[in-house]
Amino acid sequence: MMRLNFARRGGLTLAALTMALAVPMASATGDACGEITCVPLVVHEHNATVGTAHLGNNGGNACLHFQVMSGVEITRIDFAIVRDLANFPTVWSQDPAVGNYPVTQILNPPVTQATYCYPLAGLNLEPGDEVCLAALLTIRHIPTGLLFRAWATGDLIEDCGAYIFCHTVQECGGFRTQTQGGWGAPAQGNNPGTYLNANFAAAFPLGLTVGGGDCNGDTLLLTSAQAVRDALPGQGGGPAALGTSSVDPASSGVNNLAAQTIALTLNLYFDLYDPDFGSSSNNLAELVVIDPASPCFGMTVTEVMNEANNVLAGCPSTFSASDIADCAAAINENYIDGEQDNGFLGLP
Repeated sequence: MMRLNFARRGGLTLAALTMALAVPMASATGDACGEITCVPLVVHEHNATVGTAHLGNNGGNACLHFQVMSGVEITRIDFAIVRDLANFPTVWSQDPAVGNYPVTQILNPPVTQATYCYPLAGLNLEPGDEVCLAALLTIRHIPTGLLFRAWATGDLIEDCGAYIFCHTVQECGGFRTQTQGGWGAPAQGNNPGTYLNANFAAAFPLGLTVGGGDCNGDTLLLTSAQAVRDALPGQGGGPAALGTSSVDPASSGVNNLAAQTIALTLNLYFDLYDPDFGSSSNNLAELVVIDPASPCFGMTVTEVMNEANNVLAGCPSTFSASDIADCAAAINENYIDGEQDNGFLGLP
């Protein structure tokens, strides 16, 4: 095992750190980009592996996930994140300064897995950057009640007795969405308006319709790219049912739910129509809402669009107009220009 040699003190403050317990790694990172770094949790005095530590990222967040095997549980977690290995927290004697680690949590009751997520932007991390972590867990052996210390075991820090493991922030990409404002912008250069002009007629030969729903209720029909621009962004008030059918309305006649549903329909159908709209071999329509705080948690993009159409049409629905509009907006904002990933969606 490689030994690293550095001595200077100091750590990276995680002011924007957020924490969630008992969240599977796939849910924590969303549609994780590229590789996930995984190392064993080892009780070195007994040479015993008791679990694993994982670090991965999507476009917006990095998540560190700990999980232990049957028969043991986690009672405390201490970890430090550094960009520069010279900034690992130690005391002057070079012993690991666990008490100086920015994150310390005593877990009562104990848990068998824990996940810590934090925004890449808050740590000034971009794809290709390396971030390193030192993590020490206090583990309880359930049958005996004995406590042990387990390191997330990557590389040993020379003369310090601590271990550190590093992850290269992965490039994200593959899916693309645009907001209602993006689709409503005048065509210029390679912006969404230019794409709309070039592709609307072929992707929507009968025009774009929202509403209708399962009850064949009210509809809103847009017959051209210019009609989309005239309608977006919607200026017709807050989320609500359409109340009446219309063709090519001005933006003053398009409420927020209708506008978000129009943008969502454009995103979903352009992704299906044009293999080059996004570079992923998967379809946007099949992605799932993975934000547990969302009222649409667990729904596919297609299901969100269908439910939005039900509400617009005045069909029976378990969703309020406001809730389903928020879901549609979060999808539309998740992969803007194919250059970001807010972590709202993931693979099924």
